[in-house]
Amino acid sequence: MGEQIEEFKRLIPQFTDERGSIFDLIEEQVGHVGLITSNKGAVRGKHYHKKSTQFTFLLSGKMEFFTKDLRNKDSKVKSVIMEPYDLIATPPNVAHAMRAIENCVFLDCTTESRGEQGYEQDTVRIEMEI
Repeated sequence: MGEQIEEFKRLIPQFTDERGSIFDLIEEQVGHVGLITSNKGAVRGKHYHKKSTQFTFLLSGKMEFFTKDLRNKDSKVKSVIMEPYDLIATPPNVAHAMRAIENCVFLDCTTESRGEQGYEQDTVRIEMEI
């Protein structure tokens, strides 16, 4: 596994009582929330966003999340193993990909809307060694 991503957070509950727990996930305006399932071994991503920040919140399973900061020409690919309730915020111009280590389910949230071709206009697919 590579160097840990600085936007990675292993979330802890902000409030817990006999009813359960509350986790604070995102404190930014979000234009899209998607629920994604990935089968063990599946690779997703291999792209970056020009304007949008992407938040990835793992609900179940385990996956390896890779990033490469395209704002720095000397940047190397970094990775981190995500477990349930981990959150990664990937800013614009940071390439990202993920590989499912186990079957997994995650939320994919972006600050730009996916509607009206917004996602395709903001997304640049790339080759990325993972």
